[in-house]
Amino acid sequence: MAPEAIALIALAGMLALMAAGVPIAVSMGVASFVGLVWVRDVGVAASVLSDVPIEFSANWILSAVPMFLLMGSVAHRGGLITDIFRAARLWLSSLPGGLALSTTLGSALFGAASGSSVATAAAMGRL
Repeated sequence: MAPEAIALIALAGMLALMAAGVPIAVSMGVASFVGLVWVRDVGVAASVLSDVPIEFSANWILSAVPMFLLMGSVAHRGGLITDIFRAARLWLSSLPGGLALSTTLGSALFGAASGSSVATAAAMGRL
C-alpha cells in the first residue's frame, strides 16, 4: 500500500478516536503505533514505544522549559506582571484599542525582561 494511503488512514483513525472522546495524545500514540505495525512489524513498534519516551525525557535542552514556566509563575505571584500591565494600561488607555495595546506592550516588556516567550505566555495568560 502507498505511504500516502497509510498516512490518510492513520489520520482518519486518529480523528475518529478524538471524536470518540479519547485524549489527543493517546489517539496520536495509537495511530502511530498502528501505523508502525502496519508498515513494519510489532517488534519495531514495541521498540519505538519503549525507546522514544526515554530519549525525549532525557533531552537536557527541554529541561529549561519548566524553569521558564516557574519563573513566569513566580513573577505573577510576586506582582511583577500586574505592575507591568498596569503601567502599560496607564500609558495606552487613551488610545483606541488601549486594552489590546496594553496587553501587547505588557507582554513585550515582560518578554524582554525574561527572555522567554514560554514564561511570558504562562505569566500573561494567568493575568
